[in-house]
Amino acid sequence: MIFADCGFIVLMRYCYDRPRDEQGRVLRAAKFALEPIPAYRGKSSPTFSSMKHIKLSGREQAVLRAIDYASGSTGDEIQQTTHIDADELADILNGLCDVGYVEVFPYAEKVTFLTYATSRFEQNPSYALELKEALRRR
Repeated sequence: MIFADCGFIVLMRYCYDRPRDEQGRVLRAAKFALEPIPAYRGKSSPTFSSMKHIKLSGREQAVLRAIDYASGSTGDEIQQTTHIDADELADILNGLCDVGYVEVFPYAEKVTFLTYATSRFEQNPSYALELKEALRRR
């Protein structure tokens, strides 16, 4: 068995002393032995293996897609993109803010259908990967 601490020169020296068909097997075995063992065995991706799964309704997904990731979006921009009624949109935004997926600027405890139009909404960067994965799973 070839271990990672043997060194490349020793491996090549051993390989040149063997017939050609055995050289290929030795090199394949060495390559396999030197590869890191994946810690996520059977999961879709090592990046998303330890994250919690976010479940969103269709309207929540539409609202999150309407929010510009780089600079955020105002309530009017979100309403024009999603075509959701003002009071329903305010409820959806309040739910997303309560969970922490969306942040409101200027800060408000509750967003009403009267104040959502002038407020700016941004996705919380600490949930960016989880939200991206939740929107992709649809």
